[in-house]
Amino acid sequence: YQQPPAMPDTGDLPPYMPPVDVPGGDMGMGVPGPQRPKKNGKKAALITVGVLAAILAGGGAGYYFGVYRPQQAEIERIEKKKEEDTVKHSKHPVRITATGMQWDTDTGATKLPVHVTGTDVDGKDVDTVFYVDSEGNGIKLMQGSYSLAVAASPLGADGEIWDVPNVSVSIKLGDALKKGEKLDLRENAKFELGDPINAVDVEAGEITMAQNYARQGGCDDKDEADRLAGLASSARNGAVASYNAAVSEA
Repeated sequence: YQQPPAMPDTGDLPPYMPPVDVPGGDMGMGVPGPQRPKKNGKKAALITVGVLAAILAGGGAGYYFGVYRPQQAEIERIEKKKEEDTVKHSKHPVRITATGMQWDTDTGATKLPVHVTGTDVDGKDVDTVFYVDSEGNGIKLMQGSYSLAVAASPLGADGEIWDVPNVSVSIKLGDALKKGEKLDLRENAKFELGDPINAVDVEAGEITMAQNYARQGGCDDKDEADRLAGLASSARNGAVASYNAAVSEA
């Protein structure tokens, strides 16, 4: 029989420490439990801003193509239409040939009354009189088709009267014209009065008609128109009296 081994002296053992339960970790002292990964706040903010920017960009594109651009296109269409209408309805100076011996508006003769009839670009009837000077200027028309004819004789500076040419000229102003563009139709629209009528052959009605047109626009001053008509009447009356006297003596 052997003796049991001797027990160690309690003074040689470390003091007793009870186990400690660490929440979320293993049992034991100083051993940390598993850690969750930390969130990156800056990255999350950037992602949020990017998403908002994408949403706003998508909304802006929708507004531009769905609202703004159609509105601008409509405004542009309206402005273009206005410009086209302005050009379409602008009046164009039309120069013609109008000549007559001793007829000169720069030296006191009245202007030549030209009767214009036809249809303008809107399909409206035109029936008016323009007064043309010795250079062939005085007519203004919109696009359209027209006929021109001399309405009456002008009055000369000394009371002359001319035969009215029995001719009508057709002209057309097309849509290729620019706004207010001038037309020189002297080769196509010609009115030649020729020589003044001999005073003895002038009819009283011719003087009256010439006077009326002169008062309406062929002369700047109605009194001047009346004065010239008076000269024409005096010349006629004197010529007729001389003729009648000559016939009586024959």
